[in-house]
Amino acid sequence: MYVILHDIAQHQSTDTRQKWALNTVTYAYYRLLAEENAGGVFLMDRDDDQHTHLASLFQNGPQMSDGRYVPVSDRVFLFGMTANNASHLSSAVDIALGGFRYCVNAAGGSGTEVVASEIFPPLTRMLWGKEVGGTKYIRDRGFHPMPKTEIRSHVYKQIYKNLFAKLNEYSGDDSDTPEEAQK
Repeated sequence: MYVILHDIAQHQSTDTRQKWALNTVTYAYYRLLAEENAGGVFLMDRDDDQHTHLASLFQNGPQMSDGRYVPVSDRVFLFGMTANNASHLSSAVDIALGGFRYCVNAAGGSGTEVVASEIFPPLTRMLWGKEVGGTKYIRDRGFHPMPKTEIRSHVYKQIYKNLFAKLNEYSGDDSDTPEEAQK
């Protein structure tokens, strides 16, 4: 899951925001495949404006914030798009993403916390990626808050801190999202 505050992203075009998200998710997927010594296929919902970017991801890899490209085609064998109403898997992913979005919005005050507490625990099994010393970490596997660099605004930093605390609370387990796990 890719998350960025609206206040941070609002000054970027829709195309730029979409590319940020695709780059982040592509690189995270690539790292997962490398950890598992596996290869895979990358599919996204249909977005006719992203064909060129998907081709670039395959040919060059995602572009990092420092401008360099990280090749991923040795593990990601195909970039493609799903078609509307053509797969139960796409529908299931849409439901999971919608549930996650509801929980993030509830953490920000636009939703019911009781409902988020019911929805989120099953989602955590897909999101929590690493366990170190008995602590499960939410970041860097299935959950990617952005920007990855240090957030300088104390206001934004506090919003993210509150979001992580609420998601931990909704998860109902001992998961943690310490700042050092974001690096």
